[in-house]
Amino acid sequence: MIDPQELYLFGQPVHFGPLATYSIGFLGFWLVCAASSLSTIFSSARFRRAQSAALMSTKAKRPARAVLLFMVPVQR
Repeated sequence: MIDPQELYLFGQPVHFGPLATYSIGFLGFWLVCAASSLSTIFSSARFRRAQSAALMSTKAKRPARAVLLFMVPVQR
């Protein structure tokens, strides 16, 4: 467990109360998790666009339909 009274920020002791320190830590952790999730969504969207462009270039007349969860082409 982390004791808020023993925390140092840039070499100086933190003078916030325990509830404020835990709240700031929780929000910081939440922001890191949200940034991680956003980067995953962004990178998977770029992957889907690249996959879709590759499928469109190989079959110019009829684009393949894909299941978005697994990116497996569906036969018609």
